Amino acid sequence: MLNAVLMVCFGLMLLSMLFASFRLYREPGVVDRIIIFDLFTSIAVGLMAIASMWLESSLMLDVGLLASVVAFVGTIAFARYIHTREVKK
Repeated sequence: MLNAVLMVCFGLMLLSMLFASFRLYREPGVVDRIIIFDLFTSIAVGLMAIASMWLESSLMLDVGLLASVVAFVGTIAFARYIHTREVKK
C-alpha cells in the first residue's frame, strides 16, 4: 500500500516538474527563470525525499538537504546579481 502511494506521489511530482518546464519555456525574464530554478530544486528535493522513503535509505535525505542549501545560496546569488545590475543602471 505504501509503495502505491509513493509511486503516485512520485508521478505527481514529475508532472509538476513537467508543468514547471513549460513555464520555463514560456517566460523569457531573468527573474522568472530564477523563480523556476528555485521551483525545480524544491521539486527535486521532494523527489529525493520520496525516493528515500521508497528505498528506505537516509542517504537521499542528506543529498536533498545539500541540494536545498546549494539552491538557496544560488537563489541569493542571483537575486544579488540582479539587484546590483539594476542599481548600476
